[in-house]
Amino acid sequence: MRLDTTTLLAGALVALALAPAQAGARQIAHETHELLAADGATGDRLGRSVAISGGLGLAGSYFDDNQMGTRAGAAYLFDLDSGEQIHKLTATDGQEQDRFGISVALTSTLALVGAHWHYDGGAAYLIDVTSGAQIAKLLPDRLRARPDRPRELLELHVLVS
Repeated sequence: MRLDTTTLLAGALVALALAPAQAGARQIAHETHELLAADGATGDRLGRSVAISGGLGLAGSYFDDNQMGTRAGAAYLFDLDSGEQIHKLTATDGQEQDRFGISVALTSTLALVGAHWHYDGGAAYLIDVTSGAQIAKLLPDRLRARPDRPRELLELHVLVS
C-alpha cells in the first residue's frame, strides 16, 4: 500500500486507487478506480507490488505471461485521476520466470522495477515513465557473490527517492 497526500494505492492482487473520505465519514477512503491491465488475465497477480507518485500509480504483475515467456512479468503505469493505463512495462531482455514486477518504485519521472528471478541472479530495471523506455538494467555486485552459490537470487526490493 502506498499513500500520497490525496491518493492511496492499495494492492492485494488487485490494484485500487482510493481517495480520502470527507471529514466525519465512517470510512477512511473510497474507491475511485479499480486499476486493470488492458491485457490482464486471471493469475497475473496485478497489484502485489504498488508505488505512487503524484497522479501516477505503478502496479507490478509478476506472473504476467507475455512475449518474453511464462511468468516473465510486467508492470503497469496508470493515470490515477482517470484510472487509465499509460504503459505496460517489460524488460527488454526478459525471459520466462523472471518475475519482473515483483517489486516496484516510482518517482514523477522514473520507475524502478525488480525481477528477482532474472537469469543473472536478479535485476532491477530503470524506466522513463514518460516514454516507457528502459534506461538501465542494474545487476547485483558479482564481487560479493558467494562462491558456493554463484547463481544465488538477488532478494530484490526496490526504492527510489
